[in-house]
Amino acid sequence: MNRLHQIDPARPSDQTEPLFEVVRSRMGRVPNLTRVFANSPAAFEAYLNFSGALQRGVLPAKLRESIALAVGEINGCGYCLSAHTLSAGKAGLSREGILAARRSTPPTINSTRHSSWPAPSPCNAARSPTPSCKMPAAPG
Repeated sequence: MNRLHQIDPARPSDQTEPLFEVVRSRMGRVPNLTRVFANSPAAFEAYLNFSGALQRGVLPAKLRESIALAVGEINGCGYCLSAHTLSAGKAGLSREGILAARRSTPPTINSTRHSSWPAPSPCNAARSPTPSCKMPAAPG
């Protein structure tokens, strides 16, 4: 059962209809996250503008999705992992690359660490798909 009301994209308001069309054109479908954003057309539009700006950035799609997978794993967000696994595959990341990103380890090319990959996180030293580290408490 959903805790947050989702707007049905088959019955959009005049304000959300063009926003749902943007989502469909980018993703081929309307994910639940955007259905929730549609409760506030202003927030929905802001989200689309923000995500569109990030897509035009200098990081290649494979690296952006690898980062999103690592963050989703660290945060324990199943929804994020599901969405970004799909996006990573569409961006051309292999199954091995997706699993490596979730473990925060670099994919290897001829047994050599890829130079653009960040150093492994000490939190994820066990290299298991689910990190065992705890976030430090916020100061003050």
